[in-house]
Amino acid sequence: MSYQSARNRELRDAHFRHIEEFARAYKKGRPTIVFLPGGMGSQLDRSGKPYAGEASLPFNTYDPIWMDLGIIFDSEVLQLEIKPNGHDLGNHIIIPNGPLRFLLQPYDATQAYFRDREYNYIVFAYDWRRSIGESAGYLKTFLKRLKARVESLRQEDPLPHTTLLCHSMGGLVAKVFLHRVFKSNTTAAEVRQWMARMVTVGSPFYGTSTHMTRYYKGQDPLNILYGAKKLARVSGTLPGTYILMLIDQPTFNRYASQLEISRYPVRDAADLASSADPYDASFANRFPPWVSSTSLSLAAQMWKTVTKPMPDAVVDHVFHIRATKKKTWVELKWAPVNGAQFDPDIDPSPISGTKGDGDGTVPWWSARLVQVPDNQVFNLKKAGEHQELLEHPETLKVITRLIEKDQMPQSVTAPSRSLGRPKASKQAVAQFMADVAAGQLTRNDTRAVDERIWRRIVQEVNLC
Repeated sequence: MSYQSARNRELRDAHFRHIEEFARAYKKGRPTIVFLPGGMGSQLDRSGKPYAGEASLPFNTYDPIWMDLGIIFDSEVLQLEIKPNGHDLGNHIIIPNGPLRFLLQPYDATQAYFRDREYNYIVFAYDWRRSIGESAGYLKTFLKRLKARVESLRQEDPLPHTTLLCHSMGGLVAKVFLHRVFKSNTTAAEVRQWMARMVTVGSPFYGTSTHMTRYYKGQDPLNILYGAKKLARVSGTLPGTYILMLIDQPTFNRYASQLEISRYPVRDAADLASSADPYDASFANRFPPWVSSTSLSLAAQMWKTVTKPMPDAVVDHVFHIRATKKKTWVELKWAPVNGAQFDPDIDPSPISGTKGDGDGTVPWWSARLVQVPDNQVFNLKKAGEHQELLEHPETLKVITRLIEKDQMPQSVTAPSRSLGRPKASKQAVAQFMADVAAGQLTRNDTRAVDERIWRRIVQEVNLC
């Protein structure tokens, strides 16, 4: 058995365990939500022993690698690396295993909101480090298994009443899934065999404005512990995250007349009249050496699927929710640096931006597919922070109205404050990391398990 075959088996077994728990608690006649979290919103577990052939299976232990205390005390972030042959570091198999659940769940208010309304709710976890195409294939298997198990235990097919609810990167996975299961002549009845609707919230269908910087400057506040260079290098080994840069220019050109921007959104800082496509090999010397030309090429190919038009019957079942209230880079400026000599720990980032509307991560123009009509797109009036969109009462009310009325509301009334639990300030987390780095804070310190600290860490740390 190959490494990839073993990983497939272990991953599907993890999915099936969550499906079994869901099916046994399933409530007949109630709506179902299959939630696809944003990147880094799925827990990743690492096998206790390396894979050394079929005799290695089954593994007796898996340990959380994303996330637990190990990311600050045991350098576990560095173990997220993927080798060029597709193997996890040291041949320890890493699998997604439900939502993050160390001290907290990032979307616990989302789950509580829908469960209080007696909706069936399950998280589709995926390995956000890897190709969204791979995750889309697993989603297809996941839904088929979900249908079969609920029918067996509850004599009801849940899929015609299922909403695929997607946050951020989860929307890209779901979009690719749609192309895996629906053909050009798909009918509405065939769509209903898989879902009632797909709802995306802050999904970067044409990229984010924040990811490109990570290849140069790593990710705060973890840079305090690891150094920017180590984190930037790990980011470069994760093939699935390259799709989070802004789209390549050929893709932009295909849809330019329909997009809500007037020119290609990555500009050459040395000549703003010129574009600077990060997927174009002529700009490769600007990237540090850990940025993979292979991963760039694969991401450019994947953009063709992410942005590919859907059959009309499918479009009718797709809805977008986006934020426009937070200042966001809507266009990037890329300075011509010598990537081979760039030092992330010393040199300033060559990436800067022009601010406009969005959610702080995804520009407003990127959070909806051009093919989806305006009456299926909701512009949030109060919710604004990318990581908190799914815990905001305005977003949740829009989703509920959409599920219960089967149409996008024109407006909702909601308070301004998020339902999410309190989190520590950025300054408190920076001090926390500095104390760990200085050896002044141990696992036994009460701050090491302060939920407010970890809630901020979860929201701030994004390698994708």
